[in-house]
Amino acid sequence: MSQMRRCETREILRCKVGASLIRQLSGVAGRRLPERSAEQQNRRPCSDVIPAYLLGGKTMKKSVLLGACSIIAIFAIAPAAAAAQQAQTTAPPPGQTQTPNEKESLEGGVPVPANSDAAEEAEARKNVERQDAKAAGAGDPDARAAESELRRYQDKVVTKTKGSDDIQVTGSRLRDGDKTSRLIVIDAKEIRDRGVTSVEELVRTLPQNVATIGAITNSRGKGPLNSNVGVTGSNIVSDVGTVGLAAANLGGVGAGNTLVLVNGRRIAGAAGVEQGYANLNGIPLSAIERVEISTGGQSAIYGADAMGGVINFILKKNYVGTTIGASHRETSAGSKDTRISLYTGRAWGSGSIAGTLEFGRIDPIVNAKTGYVTNNYAPLFNNNPAYDKRSLSAGTQPGTTLLPGVYNPATGQFVQSGLTVPSGFTGAPKQSDLIPATLSTSRDYVPTYAGPRTRTISGTLNFEQKITDRLSVYATGLYTRSRNTQANNVFGGLAVGLAPGQYYNPFPAFALGSSAYASTVYYYPGSEIADGSLVPTNVRNTVTAWTANAGVSYDFGKTAKVQLNYTRSRTSTEGSGTQLGSLVSFQRTVTNGVVSYPCYNFLLANNRVPANRRAAVQAAFQAQCAALTSNDPNVAFNPWRSNAAGGGANINTFLYPYVVDDLGNALSNVEGRVTGEVAVLPAGAISYAVGAEYSKTTLKNSFVSDIAGPDPSTDRYAFFGEVNLPILGKDYTLPMAKRLLFNIAMRRDVNSSVGAIGTVNRVPVDQGGEIIYGKNRFGRTTPSWGMLWSPTNTIDIRAKFTRGFKAPPPTQLYSVQGTTQTLTSIVGDPLYTCTVQCGRPQNGLPTYSVPLLTVPNPNLRPETSRQQIYSIGWQPTGALSGLSLAVSYNRNRIRNQFATVRELYYYLPAIEVLKLPLFFPRDPVTNRILSQNNVRYNIVGSDYESLTYEASYLFVTNFGTFQPKITYLDNIVAKTIGLTENQVLDQRGRILGVDKYKVVGSLQWNWDKVSTNLYVYHTPSYLNDYMSMYAAGVQLNPELITRVKPLTTVDLSVSWIVTNHLNVQFAGRNIFKAAAPFTVVDSLPYDTSRYNIEGRSLMLSTRLSF
Repeated sequence: MSQMRRCETREILRCKVGASLIRQLSGVAGRRLPERSAEQQNRRPCSDVIPAYLLGGKTMKKSVLLGACSIIAIFAIAPAAAAAQQAQTTAPPPGQTQTPNEKESLEGGVPVPANSDAAEEAEARKNVERQDAKAAGAGDPDARAAESELRRYQDKVVTKTKGSDDIQVTGSRLRDGDKTSRLIVIDAKEIRDRGVTSVEELVRTLPQNVATIGAITNSRGKGPLNSNVGVTGSNIVSDVGTVGLAAANLGGVGAGNTLVLVNGRRIAGAAGVEQGYANLNGIPLSAIERVEISTGGQSAIYGADAMGGVINFILKKNYVGTTIGASHRETSAGSKDTRISLYTGRAWGSGSIAGTLEFGRIDPIVNAKTGYVTNNYAPLFNNNPAYDKRSLSAGTQPGTTLLPGVYNPATGQFVQSGLTVPSGFTGAPKQSDLIPATLSTSRDYVPTYAGPRTRTISGTLNFEQKITDRLSVYATGLYTRSRNTQANNVFGGLAVGLAPGQYYNPFPAFALGSSAYASTVYYYPGSEIADGSLVPTNVRNTVTAWTANAGVSYDFGKTAKVQLNYTRSRTSTEGSGTQLGSLVSFQRTVTNGVVSYPCYNFLLANNRVPANRRAAVQAAFQAQCAALTSNDPNVAFNPWRSNAAGGGANINTFLYPYVVDDLGNALSNVEGRVTGEVAVLPAGAISYAVGAEYSKTTLKNSFVSDIAGPDPSTDRYAFFGEVNLPILGKDYTLPMAKRLLFNIAMRRDVNSSVGAIGTVNRVPVDQGGEIIYGKNRFGRTTPSWGMLWSPTNTIDIRAKFTRGFKAPPPTQLYSVQGTTQTLTSIVGDPLYTCTVQCGRPQNGLPTYSVPLLTVPNPNLRPETSRQQIYSIGWQPTGALSGLSLAVSYNRNRIRNQFATVRELYYYLPAIEVLKLPLFFPRDPVTNRILSQNNVRYNIVGSDYESLTYEASYLFVTNFGTFQPKITYLDNIVAKTIGLTENQVLDQRGRILGVDKYKVVGSLQWNWDKVSTNLYVYHTPSYLNDYMSMYAAGVQLNPELITRVKPLTTVDLSVSWIVTNHLNVQFAGRNIFKAAAPFTVVDSLPYDTSRYNIEGRSLMLSTRLSF
């Protein structure tokens, strides 16, 4: 009895500390326990201290046993009491239906798949418990038991997903998922711990992601949104479409190869983007229950676009109660972010409904606070003019016209120069009045803000209803609308084309270039803004995204479950406001043999202006046409004036309603599948999934339509199957063979699309030409197989082999102009010496002209990939309980990527490219090149290999529980490949490629009612070769390649459970305000793809549940 009393006395202190910690981590925040007398405490310490909700009820049933903190009470009696109390407290009163109580814990713990990193952490906790149980008989058994209980609840509770009707397990259509693929899982609590406020921010914290699309990075001259960059071809999207656009890029293989799902299903791609990748900003962060990430290809499950991996956002559901949240964040760069969210749910005996609502307000970054104050960085590089990013095209007052650039062989750059008039000049200038203009006289224009001011509203809805015990229906919805506002581009200047004969034009036709009928002058209306005669207004765009799913399922039991699901998803972007600019160009027209150049606007000519703005735009076009062609000094516009009183048409002539062809993307999908079990083996049941689906996607983008024809669409139907084969498991005790499981999947996709391949008699569309359509159709079968082998209870070894594909986008298949022909010069032909019809030698080499044929290729095949993933994980028991180690190897081999002859010059010398008959067919007799074929073929490829090392350790101290983690990603290979395997360009450690390695570390500390999380992100040094080009496998202008310093940032979050219903969190990102490493990218002094220019951010958030 004396020994037991000593145990109880020690345990009182332990349980008092542990109980509040358990309350915090299990989600019941700070409920006070009743005060006890010393006698009561000595008699029943743990039975009163361990909260009743751990035992399944609201109030704990009193125990009559002494020694409630013993091993028997904890591991044997407590579960029995829990079951009894659960039955008592959950039984509904007579006449009432049972209401599930699945309200989200304040810690955000949610179920996750068993094949995830979070599940491995759960296994580590179980190992700790087993070790505690093993040591229970020696020393202090009661203390050991209570410590085990603490460890059980110290972190988020992790259990296996049940597989709801409307949510698919990531990377599988089986009910129990694919355990041969390892998932990365981030739950709601960890999302909050990271201190992020948007899905874009969350994805940027992943070491596997390369942030090539998002925020300020979208305005880069080089990148995936620029049509002239990338060996995979054109990526066409308008400027308005890039505002508010963010995409994931796992492994650096491209955003178009990373598939984003919501509740396991596809959503429409970003508005107007033909590659089809989803806009991350269309998914509200507050509605996410967890994120599941597979870094392996999943085309055998989802079809195209999953070659680089899958990110699945699981939305909140099965919630009873209401939670209101609010947060406010301010940054050292001047931006602000305020959000208010609501999450509520109700349930009845046979169904439930839950929804979220979020309002957000984001104010933009102030450029001056980020260090961006000039475009001239030449003084920092020995006055190298290549680093002077000022431009005469930003406009001056009086205006400036540009002369053809002069190539400087020393720097490899074109030197910009122009002509202007002296300040104060009045009237119409002659060419003799013009004086030289250089960059030193240009306007150093830096926008006040980076990015728009954004207002968002988003909501989700989830509904489930059982019709019978076997039949159920479900529906989910997602809606997001963002309104973006930014300053008018009047501050960026105005470019006007003066027609020959216009009163203020001193130049004749084609004086400034062989294709420049009009003379372009760049003007900045500074005095008009200053005196109020020009009032800049804002330009706005509205981005809308919505997705709706509805389905029905019938459960036949373990043998089969039939599901039918329909998905409809749409995204759109449209602009509004007024814009300063010229609507007028001049188009060459031949009428009865007479050549003329009338005013022309493509959007008006092709009826692409929205009806509610057409009249205003037409009126502005006609007024501008008069101002740019008239010889009347009062009607003509004068861009040479030094102030608003300098004569000519009013500047407001060039203000017009903002016009953008509405951008859109739409998806319709119907899927039917059957899942179940076909047989039971000694190691477990053979589970299967078979089914079919049909999808249709439609793209709306005027840029794409101008090339591929109006609103191109793609149809796809597919058949799929998947099976899990358990070979060893359960009670097997063979040496080195505790478990062996195989997963096999296969999918057959048939894609067909329609697009323009020319017009009848080659009459242009805007002149009434009739479009001729062609069809692209292909089928692709993609298999995958995986293996899970557990040689012991603590070691899991996985292997996965997959194939994938990506369909070619419309602009690479079709052309509304059909085959076009111009002339190009062949210089230094190594296989033919020109003797007749030769041109002027260039650099001492003979030249001759041949037709340049630009031809669509509707027979282009899809890109293909082969991927291998191997991983090993270890969660030991014994003295190392709580430790979790994992190593993963990922190899992705992509072939048949799209390219033209232009990309081949990156890998081969020009004389070798000229030998390729695919692009340069020759006369079989003379060997003279007959033409240059500008056609896109499947001719290049890419290789990626990486190793990921992960380690975490969970342990308990008298000062709370700690869990340090570290992830080290080593990018071994990241290269693009030309025609042969030895034509290679290494992309590792370069600004447009992947980093050589990434490191992310974290430390979680839980003590009493406070949870503290520290995150450290390290980006290594890399080369900025942004201004360098590849030619024949060699980088030109090595003097323009600079090394960027490494960057380490530290984030901190602290969460405090104030009461049962109130949680307060403080979060800081880049808390030490690490400065951006200086490097010049376009006109910016930093790399926005690797550095968040918000700088240091501080956020305060609260959540109230009731």
